Amino acid sequence: LPAIRDIDWSKLEDDAAKHFAEAYDAVNPWVAIDGVHERLFFEPHRDSGNSGTSPTDSFMTALTNAPPTAYEGKGKARAFDRTPLQLERESEELQRLAEEALLLAEDQFLLAKKEAAEIAVKQTRGLAESHRYDAERRYTIMRAESKMMMAQSARLKQEAQDRQQAILLQEQFLTEQQEAARIADERARLRDCNVCGDAKDPLEFAAKPPSAKCEHPPTTCNDCLEKWMASEFDGKGGEGIKCPECPATLDYADVQRAASPATFEAYDKLLTRLALGSLEDFAWCLAPTCGSGQLNPENRNYMDCKHCGYKQCLRHKVQWHLDETCEQYDHRVSGARAREEEERQTEAMLDGVSKKCPGVGCGWRIQKTEGCDHMTCKKCRWEFCWQCLASQKEIKSVGNTAHEVTCKFHSTNLDVAWPFNVH
Repeated sequence: LPAIRDIDWSKLEDDAAKHFAEAYDAVNPWVAIDGVHERLFFEPHRDSGNSGTSPTDSFMTALTNAPPTAYEGKGKARAFDRTPLQLERESEELQRLAEEALLLAEDQFLLAKKEAAEIAVKQTRGLAESHRYDAERRYTIMRAESKMMMAQSARLKQEAQDRQQAILLQEQFLTEQQEAARIADERARLRDCNVCGDAKDPLEFAAKPPSAKCEHPPTTCNDCLEKWMASEFDGKGGEGIKCPECPATLDYADVQRAASPATFEAYDKLLTRLALGSLEDFAWCLAPTCGSGQLNPENRNYMDCKHCGYKQCLRHKVQWHLDETCEQYDHRVSGARAREEEERQTEAMLDGVSKKCPGVGCGWRIQKTEGCDHMTCKKCRWEFCWQCLASQKEIKSVGNTAHEVTCKFHSTNLDVAWPFNVH
């Protein structure tokens, strides 16, 4: 190595000057400056063996005279001496101090370089170089201190985040414990429904059994009780609705308390109609859109609804049969009048093609196809004239000549009985 006094330090870059200084320290580490033996530039950092601490940590410990703060990590069961907000503030303060220290070190180092240049001019070059590299050593130490504070700030910031997470975990764990305790307490007080078998809150059961006649506690939930009441009403109407747990029959107040509003409304309407319908003079209006009713004491066959004006027959439960009495209506709808009209038409048709035998008690229909007017009934053997229906005995008694004179007249006046005087 050349002598220190022969080196032009002003022409060397910072890194090159540092390497030269480290080389001189390695050859002759101790120099006398102001009568005190000390390192000229840097103290070499050696591995500390198996101590578990790196050379960098040893150097940082030497600079601060205190070991780095041990970080315990995060966990939901830990207790903390500082809140996450306090740690955040400490981290920000350390970061601010580290930045200020770094700026101060750079300013001091630039000032020391200027002072070394002045010393080189006014005094010896060796003193100048010693001053320069002593300043560089202080600059290096201050930068290391700044980095250490930066690292400590980062650790505090991470610890603040972890502590915040731990607090959240603690709160979540506490909430889960409280919820589990609430569910366990709720399950302990649940009751089983006797109908559906589900475990339900006691508030979902009635405070009393359906009827005062029941001798058991209420074990049917409200939902099942309402469904039971609807089923009973659909099957039995307004009479004989029973308790779902015993044979007790429920009265009006029991049904009102146990049934749903819709079921009780239908039940109440049915009982009202049954009660009114039992009155002798009461009748319901038959109009589809009315639903009203009234008493009819004066006329039990006819009703003119006072609510909608619908007119109806109370005897036949139909709209009023205008221009017909109830007897005439019965005669018409029973088919008797239709049958009579049919018989009349049939008789008129038969009278056009045949005649009834005038024999006593016979009335057999006879049809003439050919031959003379002398007819003989095949049923009673009665002999008569086809034109005038006179018996053969009568014709013989007056003679054919007289018969022929009067036959045409009699054939058009059959209601005139034989014998009659034609003169």
